[in-house]
Amino acid sequence: MKTLFLSPNGDISDSRYMRIPLGILYISSVLEEDNHEIKVVCDDLFKYTDEQIKDIIRVQKPEIVGITTVTCNYRNGARLARLIKEVSEDIIVIIGGVHVSFTYKETLKEYPDIDFVCIGEGEITCKELWNELENNKHKEVPIDHYSTIKGLAFRDNNNNIIVTEPRGFIQDLDSIPFPARHLVPVTEYQKCNVEAHIFASRGCAFTCKFCLLPKTEGNFRKRDPKNVVDEIEYLYKTYNYRVFKFVDNSFSTDRETIIKILNEIMSRNLNIIWRCQTRIDLLDEDIMTQMMKAGCKEILVGIESASDRVLNELYGKNLNVNIIRGIFKQAREMGLVMTPSFVIGHPDETVEELEATKDFIVELYKDNYRHPRMCYLTAFPGTAISDSVFGGELNSFMEIFDWDKYTHICPTLRTRYMSRHELARIYVEALAEITDASKERKMRLWPEEESIDQYSAPKVMLYEMKEGIIRKNKIRIQHLDLGMEVGKIL
Repeated sequence: MKTLFLSPNGDISDSRYMRIPLGILYISSVLEEDNHEIKVVCDDLFKYTDEQIKDIIRVQKPEIVGITTVTCNYRNGARLARLIKEVSEDIIVIIGGVHVSFTYKETLKEYPDIDFVCIGEGEITCKELWNELENNKHKEVPIDHYSTIKGLAFRDNNNNIIVTEPRGFIQDLDSIPFPARHLVPVTEYQKCNVEAHIFASRGCAFTCKFCLLPKTEGNFRKRDPKNVVDEIEYLYKTYNYRVFKFVDNSFSTDRETIIKILNEIMSRNLNIIWRCQTRIDLLDEDIMTQMMKAGCKEILVGIESASDRVLNELYGKNLNVNIIRGIFKQAREMGLVMTPSFVIGHPDETVEELEATKDFIVELYKDNYRHPRMCYLTAFPGTAISDSVFGGELNSFMEIFDWDKYTHICPTLRTRYMSRHELARIYVEALAEITDASKERKMRLWPEEESIDQYSAPKVMLYEMKEGIIRKNKIRIQHLDLGMEVGKIL
């Protein structure tokens, strides 16, 4: 089947750098194995107008258009279905991603131009659906025919929504080919971000209440260490990637596997540096030492709060603030950059707890070159928190219902003790203290009064953040080429 995948503009959940759309490219690689003709349109990179999108559709003449979305670009992605159908009603429109995996009924009701919703992991579902569509291309087949394919939602001929049996998670990750990066302009992405993103695992062994992973990615599953480093070496030799980021949800979950990956990297003498993210209680001096020997320069860890009550009772993290401080002290003594991220604004979080967290943010970032990672608690569909917010006991605290603002950097909930405006000030005050910002700069970042119709998170920083990351990336590569110590540049 002649297929066009769209990676829509609008995902600013992490605005500091551009990401190659690995989800689409994993599915594309599986479909290419079955000889489907695939093209990818990177609207996130090139910011096409609606008319340009329609022109692309007219020129390419796809039989299927696939769209991937997250919550904050869901509406922008879903509305593309109307543009596609305006070009040709015969084009089959399929949408997938974490947001629609939990809102498929609402999606199909609100956007009648969408034909299928792919629920959950898409590789096997798309493989089966594309092949069935190919087999039935010139046949009059009732839509109910596709109800045997797991992981789908669609409308039948009477406009009733059909939801098929759930698709299980893929256990053998090595059975999936590498993402089809040849379908996107890698060099254009590299101008914005020299990092190559790579998964060594999927899923998560933990159940943090604000996180999508327990439902969207399920149980922890790992790739073979050799397979992981084969992909790293391929990217190193094919695209001259020298800087990598493991985008696993918790990189060091399986210690034995990680040590094998580290040894594999070192045995191949790959001149790379990399960073990852993991839980802080999965780190100790021994594993951090081995990671640094293999090129690790930075680890992102979820700290979330300075309150043990918030960490454990509200978020289900099972962490202790004293343990956090100990690991941070150890990492700094070793010369390893440890970047903490925080989640603030649970409806039951007290003013005192939020102030303590603000102080903790300043403490951990005082000697940290990274921009502070502070996220507002957001009830993304599929999280345990969302079950309490949408129709649950926390429903009255929800104030923003516009999916476009579900970006982590925009408060959508108030608390029992603070308005959204007051919550947003915590971000700005912490940022101001960390950067020794002036009162005038602070005022530019956040106005004295909030308009209910016009909310703006401190976006003024985003461009500067992105440009700063690009500059640092160039210095990283220069240091690698010269064989110099990268140190805290990463």
